[in-house]
Amino acid sequence: GIRRLAAALAARIRGRRRAPGRKASAKRGSLLKSRFYRIYFALLGLAAILIVVGCVWLNGWMKDYESAQPIHVAEEVAKVFEERDFDHLYHLDSSAQDISQGDPDAYTSIMRGVTDGKDIAWSEAFSGSEDEKRYTVTVGGDRFASFTLVPSGEKTARGNRLWKLSGVDTHVVTEAELDETLGERIEYRVTVPETWTVTVDGAQLTAQDAEKTGIDIVPEGFLPKDVKAVKLTQYAFESRNASPAVAAVDDTGAAQTLREDGKNAWIGGPVDNADFREKNFKAITKLAEEMAKFTANDISQSKMLVNVVDDSPAFTLIKRFSNSWAPTHKYAEFANMAVSDCIFWSKSCFTCRVTFDFTLRTRRGTEQTYPTAYTFCIVRRGDKAKIYNLQMN
Repeated sequence: GIRRLAAALAARIRGRRRAPGRKASAKRGSLLKSRFYRIYFALLGLAAILIVVGCVWLNGWMKDYESAQPIHVAEEVAKVFEERDFDHLYHLDSSAQDISQGDPDAYTSIMRGVTDGKDIAWSEAFSGSEDEKRYTVTVGGDRFASFTLVPSGEKTARGNRLWKLSGVDTHVVTEAELDETLGERIEYRVTVPETWTVTVDGAQLTAQDAEKTGIDIVPEGFLPKDVKAVKLTQYAFESRNASPAVAAVDDTGAAQTLREDGKNAWIGGPVDNADFREKNFKAITKLAEEMAKFTANDISQSKMLVNVVDDSPAFTLIKRFSNSWAPTHKYAEFANMAVSDCIFWSKSCFTCRVTFDFTLRTRRGTEQTYPTAYTFCIVRRGDKAKIYNLQMN
C-alpha cells in the first residue's frame, strides 16, 4: 500500500512539472504565427501596388499605341472625300492638273458632277509593305480614288511611329469617260437682265457664255423716255449635270429668283405682279373693252382719247386709226378676258397684256368672233391711270 501511494505522489509531481513547458510552447507558436501573417500581408500589399503601377503603365502605353495608329490619319483624309471638300482635294490630288488642265473651278465642277447624288465610301486596301498603308475610295460602289500613308519619321513619347499622307490619286477623267459615266453634255440657257451675274454649280458665267445680249422685254420706245427699260442677256452653257445649280444675283449683290422657261431654260427679271393685276383686273379690262369698241366704231374718238396721254404714241395711233373694218352690227360682246404680264417699270408706269374674244352680232343674229390681244403701257397722270402706248396683236 505504501508503494502505491508513493507512486501516485511521484506521478502527480511529474504532471505539475510538465504543465509550464506546454504553456511556453503555445506562446512560442503564437509569436511565430503573428510574424508570418505580417510578412504575408506585406507581400500581398506590395504585389497589389506593383499590379496597379503596371496597369497604369500599360494603359498609358496602349493609349500611346492607339493614337499612333494610321487609321486616324486615314480618317482625316477620308473626311475630305466624305464632305466633298474638292477645293482642298485639288491640292492633294496628283491627278488634278490632268483632270482640269490646272483650273480649280473646273476640277470642282467635274468632281461635283461625278459624285452628285452618290454615296462615298472608303476602306483599307492590300499593301505588300509594312511601311505603307493603302486605302480605296468608292463613289456609288465604283472605284474613284486611292490614297497612301507612310511613316512620318517621327515617334510618340513611348516610341511608336507616326504616319502621314503620302499621296492621293483620283481616276483621271477623260471626256469619253465622263460621257460614259455621266452622259453626254446637255445644253442649257438662262436669260436675265444685263446687270445680273449668273453662276452654274458655283462657277460664274462670263461674256463668252453670252449667246444674245440687249434683248428687249418691250419694244424700243414703248416706255416713256424717263423710264428705263431693262434689257436681257441670254447665256448658253453645257453641263453633264442633269440638274445644275443655277443662281443669279443683281447688281446690288442680292439673290434673285429664276423661273423655268421651257425645257432646260430659266429666266429672271421683271415679273408679273399678280396682286396688282388681280386688284385692278376690272379697270384694266375696261380700258381694253373701250379700245375694242373704239376700233369697231362703237364709241367716238374723243371719248377714247379721254383715257390716253396727250401727244403720246397711243394718242397718235388712235388719231390715225381707221375703224371702217368692222361690219355693221347691233352690239359687241366680250368673253374669256385675261390679264397677264403685269410688270412695273417704275412707281407710276407698268405694262400688261390683255387677251379676250371680241364678238360682233349683226341685226340678223349672225355673229363674228375675233380673238384679240392688246399690250398696254399705262402711266399715272395725277390720280388717273392713262394709256401711254399700246400694241394690237
